[in-house]
Amino acid sequence: MKKLCLILIGLCSSLSALENYEGAAALALTESVLTLPYVPNPVTEAPSWLSDYKEPELMIMKQSALLLSDEKIASWFSEPSTSSAQEIENKNIPSKSKTHLHQCEFCDKCFVQKVHLTNHKRIHTGEKPYQCDSCGQYFSQTAYLTIHKRTHTGEKPYQCETCDKFFAQKVHLTNHKRIHTGAKPYQCETCDKFFARKSILINHQRIHTREKPFQCEICEKCFAHKSTLINHQRIHTREKPYQCETCEKCFAHKSTLIDHKRTYSGEKPYKCETCEKCFSVNSSLTDHKKIHTGEKPYQCETCDKFFAIKSHLTVHARTHTGEKPYQCEICERCFSETGNLTRHKKIHTGEKPYQCDFCQKCFSQKNNLKKHEKLHILSTGAAAVTAPVMESEENE
Repeated sequence: MKKLCLILIGLCSSLSALENYEGAAALALTESVLTLPYVPNPVTEAPSWLSDYKEPELMIMKQSALLLSDEKIASWFSEPSTSSAQEIENKNIPSKSKTHLHQCEFCDKCFVQKVHLTNHKRIHTGEKPYQCDSCGQYFSQTAYLTIHKRTHTGEKPYQCETCDKFFAQKVHLTNHKRIHTGAKPYQCETCDKFFARKSILINHQRIHTREKPFQCEICEKCFAHKSTLINHQRIHTREKPYQCETCEKCFAHKSTLIDHKRTYSGEKPYKCETCEKCFSVNSSLTDHKKIHTGEKPYQCETCDKFFAIKSHLTVHARTHTGEKPYQCEICERCFSETGNLTRHKKIHTGEKPYQCDFCQKCFSQKNNLKKHEKLHILSTGAAAVTAPVMESEENE
C-alpha cells in the first residue's frame, strides 16, 4: 500500500502530460486518484478499478511505477492490444517486454512505446517522411501533416462552446477558452507572474535569463522573440506588407499601420491619468508622462547629457559621430534626422501643405507658418491698442 501511494504521488507529478486532453478529463482523473479503493498488500494482480481508465491515463500510471522500479505494479498497465480479451489478460500477467523503456541514443530520454521513440528521434535526425499533397511541404509526424492540411482546406473542427468560434487545432481552442475562464496555469518561477499560455511564459522568462536565441543572418543581431526578428529583418529587405486602405501607404509593421489609421479616424485611445491629454499612439503617451515625472532615463555616453525620449538621444548622439543616415533621393544630400529630410524634400516637390488662416498664404514648413501668423496677431493687437487713442485725440 505504501508503494502504491508513492506511485500515485508520481502520477500527480506527471499530470502535466495531460495538457492535450480536455480540462474536465484531467480534473476527473485527479479527483479519482484522491478516492482510490483499498488495495491489498502484497499486490498480486491488477485491481478491477483500473478498467475505468483510458489507455493514455494508464500509460502515465505505468511510467510512474517504472520510475519507482516497481515492475509488478507496472505490469498492471499493459500495452494496447487488438483483442479486448487479450487486453484483460495482459493486465494480470507481468511481462518484461511490457515494462521495458525505449531509450533515445542521442539524448537518453526514455519512452514506453517504441513508436514514440521513433517519432522523437526525428528531432535529432531532421527526418520528415510525410509530405503534403497540396504544397509539397514535409513533416516529421502524421499529426503535424494533418494539422497543416487544414490550412489548405480551411477546416476548423474545434468549436468554442461559449462564443461559437472555430479553430483548426485543439491546442488553439484550449488557449482560447482561457479568455472566457480567466485561467492562467503557467507561472514564472522567478517572479511568480502567471500566464494563460506556455509560449508567453517562455518569452517572459527570457526577461530574467536575458536569452536571445533568434539571430539575424545579415547583421548577426540577436533577439529574444522570433516576431521581433521578423520585424527587424524588414529593415534589410525593405519589405512593407501592411497597406493602408485609405491612402495606400505601406508599412513594415502591423502595429504601425494601426497607429497610422488613427490619423484618419481621429481616435486617441491612450489617456494621461495626470492631465487627461489623449494620444493616438501608446509610445507617445509613455513619452508624455515623463513631462510630469521629470524622468530622463537615457544618457549620452559622450557628454553625459540626459534625455526623456530614446529617439532624442539617438539623434543627439549623431552630433558626436557626424552620422547622417537619411539621404535625399533627388540631390543625394544627407541628414541626421528624418524630419529634416522630409522638410528638405518639399524644396524639390514645391509642396506647401501649411496654410495661414488669416490670408490663406501657404508654407512648406510648419514653423514658418507659425512665424507668419504671429505677424497677423501682432498687427491685429496693435490696431486694437491704437484705436481708442485716436478716438480720445479727436475728443480733445
